[in-house]
Amino acid sequence: MADLLGKLVVRSHAPKRRAVRLASSVLLALVVIYGAFELGRYDAGFRVVDSVRGALSASTRIRRLEAENNRQREQLEAAEVTRRVWSNPSRWCTSRFSKCKSYPKPRQVSFG
Repeated sequence: MADLLGKLVVRSHAPKRRAVRLASSVLLALVVIYGAFELGRYDAGFRVVDSVRGALSASTRIRRLEAENNRQREQLEAAEVTRRVWSNPSRWCTSRFSKCKSYPKPRQVSFG
């Protein structure tokens, strides 16, 4: 029994309890700081939902503009082919297509 009393350590505090309290205090402080940060962002007008909505509408607009761009490129290519054909019809018309010169020129294509 005397041997056990020699190994007995008496402390005025519990070290594990202190570590748990310190960790929970630090965690609580981080949560409070982050909450204040998010509240400040919200008050300043930087809402996450609005920014996601804006990004989605921007990507939709980009897709629509790319489709329109592709359509205009196709129109431009068709107009360029027409211009090349009608700039020198004799090059494109052979004796088999003698009626080629009698066809009227296509009307001007306007983009807009």
